[in-house]
Amino acid sequence: MDAFSVKIKISYPFILLSLFLISSCISGNLSQDDEKKISKEIVSIKNKYQKSDWEDKIRLIKNIGEYKNSKSHDIVLQFLLEALSREPHSRVKIEVLKELEYFNDVKIIPTVSETADDNPDKNVKWHAYSLLGKLGHIQDKQIFISGIKNTDWLVREAALIAMLKASTEDEQKNLKSYIISGLKSHRISTVISTMESIKIQDREIFDILKKMIFQKNTPLEILRGALKGINGYSLDSETEEKLNDLLLHWDSTVRILSLRALKKNQLLQQI
Repeated sequence: MDAFSVKIKISYPFILLSLFLISSCISGNLSQDDEKKISKEIVSIKNKYQKSDWEDKIRLIKNIGEYKNSKSHDIVLQFLLEALSREPHSRVKIEVLKELEYFNDVKIIPTVSETADDNPDKNVKWHAYSLLGKLGHIQDKQIFISGIKNTDWLVREAALIAMLKASTEDEQKNLKSYIISGLKSHRISTVISTMESIKIQDREIFDILKKMIFQKNTPLEILRGALKGINGYSLDSETEEKLNDLLLHWDSTVRILSLRALKKNQLLQQI
């Protein structure tokens, strides 16, 4: 019997066991014996992790992440946070950050914030800031401001959008200068992401959106975003006239968004 056949015979039962345990975790139907098997498997993964190269570590991170819905949730989370804090390899850190996306838990914010602020790798920073934005909590605004000042535009964009997404409506009132900066960016992706993250109404912000709508060469995606953005504002007669003109625009989405903004304006006038 060759070495390949032996390897298959040894690994096949392990694969079946792992698949069974993972499917049980997802469905939530776990017996006490299943939980014990999962605990043993997690211990095994943690022991292997210490001795593995970066490629094997990525595989092990994915494996342990499969058990996040079991009663070992806290153990898995602690392992991932320790790996994020101590792991030197950027590719592994990124994989850890991807797994942490499934943990909507404020306990992960300090470690993820530290990673976003201190790690020199721009790709790690990008993933860390993106995760902070999804968590919806701002514990330290300076972490985001530090990212906004980064020399890499991808990091700057990720930090800005994360801060806006994570902020509440009241918090955004104190972030108006950052919103305006995002809206005036030369990068279309930054402008669009900023518009999608705005939670407040402000006349200065409205004027910027209005200018985008009136400009002749405004990219279509930005025009759509600006029309979404002014929906809910009380419109002046000049803007109403422009939106009426846009009801004949060649793009159906622009026509629909213009009509919605006009209808909303009519409702506001009736109040």
